[in-house]
Amino acid sequence: MDWGKSKVKFENFIVLSLIILACILVYYFHFVLRTGIIITHFFYIPIILSAVWWKRKALWVPFFLAGILFLTDLINPIDKNPWVDDFFRSVVFISVSIITIILSEQIEKSRNLLENSEKKFRSVVESAIEAIITTDESGRVIFVNKSFEKIFGYRKDEIIGKTFEIIMPPQYRDKYAKIFNKFNEKSKDEYYNKTLELTALRKDGTEFPFEMSITSWEVNDQTFITAILRDISERKEAEKTQNILSAIVKGSDDAIIGKDLEGNILSWNRGAEIIYGYKAEEVIGKSISIIFLPNSDELSEVLQQISNGKSIKHYETKRVTKQGDIIDISLTVSVIKDFRGKIIGVSSIGRDITHEKKVKAALAKSEAQ
Repeated sequence: MDWGKSKVKFENFIVLSLIILACILVYYFHFVLRTGIIITHFFYIPIILSAVWWKRKALWVPFFLAGILFLTDLINPIDKNPWVDDFFRSVVFISVSIITIILSEQIEKSRNLLENSEKKFRSVVESAIEAIITTDESGRVIFVNKSFEKIFGYRKDEIIGKTFEIIMPPQYRDKYAKIFNKFNEKSKDEYYNKTLELTALRKDGTEFPFEMSITSWEVNDQTFITAILRDISERKEAEKTQNILSAIVKGSDDAIIGKDLEGNILSWNRGAEIIYGYKAEEVIGKSISIIFLPNSDELSEVLQQISNGKSIKHYETKRVTKQGDIIDISLTVSVIKDFRGKIIGVSSIGRDITHEKKVKAALAKSEAQ
């Protein structure tokens, strides 16, 4: 059943029933009891109810009831001069109706604005990829969004009403309680507008790292705390992998160099320092041409191939060290792309093969003799 239509029918029935009852009372007092004293206080019930429910459409009600008073006095006059009383009663009926309509429309407008704001808020909150949780001042959960359910594995009906400790690993609960109490005590400056890195507990018992921003707000002197939580497991794994790769690069004996598409040096590892003789701080930001042979077109040719998306593997070339020595290098040059697949830089791995070439040359000379 459509509750909206049923509600309208019910309101119409009540108001019309009260109007009919008012007419009956007027008839009873005026024609049966033959008295000019009519209990018009009852008229205010249908007048006010119709104004609240029907708004401006209800203006006919006070006019109709006022018309009933005038009509009965016209058909069956009892008092000598009833028109003055009827006029003042009518003015009061209409005034009460207009005032009630104005107030009712203002209240409905405010309610609609509040409902629209709440819908927008819920739409934003429910579509957020971060988990959002709100607790009351006792720590009991009163709201979670869909991302919270997805990240933590709880349905809303499983978490609402529980304390926030349910998502906290036992070993960290004292720390969380300290943060929570700070907000309840209004001494939240230590955590306000800050992002905290902590550990949370899923429904299945697994722990994971997350970032949390937390704030508090008050309604009717009651404090509520809202936290926005972001699962950073993937980022932490990426950082771990990056640290491992960085350690490998730093510890490698090969010269591993990062450059932009103009050939400017962005990174320079320990192997490059050993092979070419330059410290990283001496070359970062400078052109890689400082280790190329003078008057060589090799750099422009390599950058052209890289800009076309072509990598260069295991080709032998010559380079110049800081001391001016010319050395033989086995080089692999690769493109660096961003997450959209756009080429943003160049990575090269070079190995000093000067000694190897000398040994090979010596062997070849020995065999030739």
